Amino acid sequence: MVTFNKIRTTKIIILSLFLILLKENISLNAQWPEQKQHIVFSNVQLSNILDSISSVCKVYLSYNSDLPAIHKVKSINCKCTLYEALSQLLEGENIQFSISGNHIILTSIEAEVTELPIPKPIERYITLKGKIIDKNSSKPLSFTSIAIAGSSIGTVANNNGEFTLKIPPEFRAQSVIFSFLGYEQLTFLVDSLTKAEKIISLSEKNIKISPVLIKYVVGEDIVEQAMQLVSKNYPVINSMYTGFYREAIKQENDYVSVCEAIIDIAKSPYNSSFSKDQAHISKGRKIQNLKIAKKLKFKLEGGIYNCLQLDIVKNVSSFLSPEYFKMYEYKYIKTIPYSNNHSLYVIEFKQKEAVTDYALYNGILYIDQENKAIVAAKFSLSPIGMKYARSMLVKKEPRKYSIKPVNTEYLVFYKNVNGHYYLDYIRAELKIKARNDKMFFNSLYTSVSEMAITNIDTTNTYRFKRIETAKVDDILIDTQTNYDESFWGSYNTITPEATMTEALKKLNLNQNQGEEKSFWDKLF
Repeated sequence: MVTFNKIRTTKIIILSLFLILLKENISLNAQWPEQKQHIVFSNVQLSNILDSISSVCKVYLSYNSDLPAIHKVKSINCKCTLYEALSQLLEGENIQFSISGNHIILTSIEAEVTELPIPKPIERYITLKGKIIDKNSSKPLSFTSIAIAGSSIGTVANNNGEFTLKIPPEFRAQSVIFSFLGYEQLTFLVDSLTKAEKIISLSEKNIKISPVLIKYVVGEDIVEQAMQLVSKNYPVINSMYTGFYREAIKQENDYVSVCEAIIDIAKSPYNSSFSKDQAHISKGRKIQNLKIAKKLKFKLEGGIYNCLQLDIVKNVSSFLSPEYFKMYEYKYIKTIPYSNNHSLYVIEFKQKEAVTDYALYNGILYIDQENKAIVAAKFSLSPIGMKYARSMLVKKEPRKYSIKPVNTEYLVFYKNVNGHYYLDYIRAELKIKARNDKMFFNSLYTSVSEMAITNIDTTNTYRFKRIETAKVDDILIDTQTNYDESFWGSYNTITPEATMTEALKKLNLNQNQGEEKSFWDKLF
């Protein structure tokens, strides 16, 4: 009995010490960084100062770009803590700041007295909006590439062909290029597109085939040549990408959650298999239906790094690897037009029916006929591969649930910048059916992750420290009460579809005002 009491007392002491240490650790993590930094800025826009401070102090800053003070020019020269620096910079600006972990959130203080009208800020970017359609059918051309000539600035159209492009004023005299596989490339001056939202009609392009030269094309040989020329066609130097990432989960037709972020990507050379790509979140937000999300305990394959893994040339997917060539059937389908008078081989690939012990893919490759660069790919897990999908794609499965992946779709696009092909757009879609023991029907869930590269820098490159790289929860830094584009400021994003915008406004309203008791609450 004495021995039991001693053991019990020892356990209580150890547990108490653990709780004390845990409490202290939480307290320390919730405080501002105490180390002082020598901060010197002279006549610099506040938004740029905040971005620099964020990088130096290893914190994430979230603010609405419509805050008037963000565009003001500021000066600071002091050796101070982060708290002291922010207090000095925001003094008298009707802005308050708060902290949550390593995330700092700036919000407006509601003024009791009406202030004088705020002067309109100097134009920071030109906004182009429109929709891209097929000239004959009027159907939207999803994921059309939009880029500024002579630069690496660009974006892609959404699933409905809609786009928004923000252009620095110095590019006003440049042209905007619209390009889509198999269609005539269109070019417009920036000024000609700024007056109103435009409908851009692209026409299918015909190829004139010479009757003299007949050449037999072997699909597997084309793919093999493309992989042998990777070092020639893709950058073999470090690059810095700016991109926009979105991940959305839907239950049937209703959105459960949407994560969005502006990301910086330290892209390693394409001829290096040892150096991995890194991602750092500059700004982000997450909106979700909290009631459903709490019940939705399973975790699907997704996330920023899983998107980056779909860079099939850098990470060599199985259908591009010589080791797996014998497990696939490759077939030349046709040749279609591409930009700058180039044409593309369309190569179909399929997992061989005799290969049953591997999860492989079926799909199509688009390969430049002249330089053998892989320009795009569309693929999905084969019917055989889908048998392995549950263990591959469902990372966490709850008790009392039956989870079954039913479909996958992947898209990858590259763009030509000064003779080299850079990652342009990635999209991954996963559909699963989930059934609970208490439910008499299946619910269909769809997870869509997409990433658009909006700017590329090959001169100012660097690697991130481990603490700076993106993690799963880093997007949870938003306290916005409205879902609006102004949150992103001058950054280029993928235009949300109208259904998504409306759904997320409702999600925001539900989070702020409280939801009615849902089906999930009644069921559980």
